[in-house]
Order: sequence, then structure tokens, then C-alpha cells
Amino acid sequence: MVFGKVHVIINLANQKDDSIVADLAAAFKNTSFEFGYTIIHRNDDTTRIVKKLLGKVDLIAVYGGDGTVTRVAHAMIGQDIPLAILPCGTANVIAKEFCIPLELEEAIELITNDLFEIKTIDTGLCNRKPFIIRVNFGLMADMVSHTQRAMKDNFGQLAYGMSAVDALADVVPTKYKMHMDGYKVTETGVSLSVTNIGSIGISDYSMLPSIKIDDGFFDVILLNHADILSLLRIAGSTLLQTESSVLKRWRCKEIRIDLKKSQSYILDDCELKGRQFNISIVPKSLRILVPKQKEHSNDFIES
Repeated sequence: MVFGKVHVIINLANQKDDSIVADLAAAFKNTSFEFGYTIIHRNDDTTRIVKKLLGKVDLIAVYGGDGTVTRVAHAMIGQDIPLAILPCGTANVIAKEFCIPLELEEAIELITNDLFEIKTIDTGLCNRKPFIIRVNFGLMADMVSHTQRAMKDNFGQLAYGMSAVDALADVVPTKYKMHMDGYKVTETGVSLSVTNIGSIGISDYSMLPSIKIDDGFFDVILLNHADILSLLRIAGSTLLQTESSVLKRWRCKEIRIDLKKSQSYILDDCELKGRQFNISIVPKSLRILVPKQKEHSNDFIES
């Protein structure tokens, strides 16, 4: 596939990124691509910016971390135009899920040297709001919301683990009443995740084995206990890619969650509050550029 017009959405989160526009212009200078860009800030209406590009360009790329990537991706769900990721964040969960290079030059070469395939993935809706990665409640939500920008800059991915340990002191078990594809489950735990992506942002490790982003199902993961030993057991199961007795897991296409009282939760990278949640899968609804594979068996890869 050949793209004529490529437009890059850029999030300049750090001063070290000031040269990115010049770097991108240089990368596309001697190619057949027509390069354009838009710099966005945290409070910008990203959806409006992206929607204005639809029908005017052939490819939208995003330079940023998971927060920026998901903001752009939300506006592209259900569209034919594909998304390319130029990662520069702390965790880069989405990029690592698809083995997209973390080095800018290599990520750009996927586009300019025709080293990509297009993968069509599932997305989700939570109370009508789109998401790509997962919806987190309890300890998993606190871990993300308590991690400050300065901690990410200083400690990288380790900052999330530090926040998780700090959050242990205040975590309170919650009763989750769940209706999953027509059957009822009530469980008490300290954390619940409705996840679409397996990657945890560390190397190629996944939350649990066999979590797929294109199988038409969510994985619902409950953490029963909150203590250092439980976290270590989870870490061990993640590194060994085995199931853990500390966790309970279900798979579903739709789930309704009812809580006794309103609490904070994380929708991709956004912190919100709520008490009732209707979450549904949107199969094969977003097209993403991924590295070309010599052999694959995924029916959702397009040439």
C-alpha cells in the first residue's frame, strides 16, 4: 500500500522533543510522501483535530505515549484510514503489543520503506466512551492515577510499580457485581481490569497468557488480595507466562459492572468516576500499521 499524504499528530511533552518536527521533515524529505503535522497539547480537542483530517490524508501517525496514541485512536475507530504509531512515552503499551520499534528512525522506516502490514483490531466502549487498552478499577486504577509525570520522567516504567506499592496501604476491597454475556458473577477484590490488550509495557510480557486484541473478546481479570506477596506472585506469573492463583479470569463480549458507590477508574489513560458501567467489544474497528511479518496466520492482517 502506498500513502501519498502523511499527517503526524505530535505531543511535545518534554523539551527534549523540540527537534521532532525537523527530524520528521528530514525523514520524509527524499520520499514520495507529502508530510504534514499538527502539534497538540493536553487540553486540545484531539477528536476535532483528527476528524478534520479524515478524507484529506492517507495516513495519520501519532508521536507520543499511550495517552496521546489513545486520544488520536479514539477518533479513528470505524474509519478506513489507518493509524501509525511513533512511540515516545513511558510504557508504550500499544507499540509493544505490536512490536513497533521504539526508536523513532526505525518506526518511521516502517512507513517510508514499506515494511508494514495493516492489522485490524478490536476496540471497546465503556458507557459509550471508546477505549483501546483497558478499563481499570481499584488498585490498578490507583497505580496509574498516583504516578506523577516527574516520577515517569525519572524512573520510567518502574514508576508504576512504585505507585502500586504506595497504594497498597490505602486499598479497600470492592464488591463487583458483574453480568457477562448473560450470566451473573459477584466477586470481591482489590482490583478489576477489563482488558483488550495483553501487554504491560515491559518487554514483550503480557498480563496473562493468550490475551488477544483481535479475538472479539475482553479478558476480565480480578485481583483478590493486596499485599507484597500477592504482587510478587503476579509478577512471577507474568514473567513465566502462567496463570496465577491470585487472579481470577473470565472472557466475554459484553459486561455490566455495578458498584455499591461511585469510585475512580481509568479508561485507557483518562481518570473518571462512576458506579455503573456497560462495556462492550467493537470487533475489527481500528486499523493500525504494524511491522511486516514473513509468516502469520491472523485473518485480520491485510496486504
